[in-house]
Amino acid sequence: MLAADTGAVSVQPADEILVVSEGSITLKQAQRTFTLKAGSSAVIPQGATFSWSTQGPASIIFMRYRGGQGANSNIVPIDDAPQLEPSGTPPAELLLTPAPQCRNQTDYRSSDGQLICGTWDSTPYQRTAMSYPHYELMHLLDGRVTLMDETGRAGTFSRGDVFLVEQHARCSWDSRENVAKVYAIYRPT
Repeated sequence: MLAADTGAVSVQPADEILVVSEGSITLKQAQRTFTLKAGSSAVIPQGATFSWSTQGPASIIFMRYRGGQGANSNIVPIDDAPQLEPSGTPPAELLLTPAPQCRNQTDYRSSDGQLICGTWDSTPYQRTAMSYPHYELMHLLDGRVTLMDETGRAGTFSRGDVFLVEQHARCSWDSRENVAKVYAIYRPT
């Protein structure tokens, strides 16, 4: 939790996605200013120079990736009204329901392609457990989903929740309503 404060970063040491879960934070970079309110996200690339301020209590969740090359140091806000395009669906052999309609917009990709951030949505579907080949931070913008691991341990997440699925986790997916999320996927080589 951040209190009302200000600060400056002379060189961002790594790519970092921020998810504001409470309050707001203002990021200033050269001639650009971004105010991220609760539910908003942005990527601060490695090498970025910026200042920040909060007017009161703010809670920020972040995921940091140190492997990028910092080719472009402009802060990238995750689009609040993305132009989603059709994307792939879960493999047919894992589906327990008809194939969903999935859409995606990628807002940020690290220079080495190992960190990808954007927005995704889907119609309802269920699938059996699969092993995640990556780490994925998810911030649910809409809907509800239940993930269950092979031991039967389940977690149900709904609008506003932020959670991480670790690499190699095996879990099922059960969404009975449309789901939308901001995602940050880290795919280690």
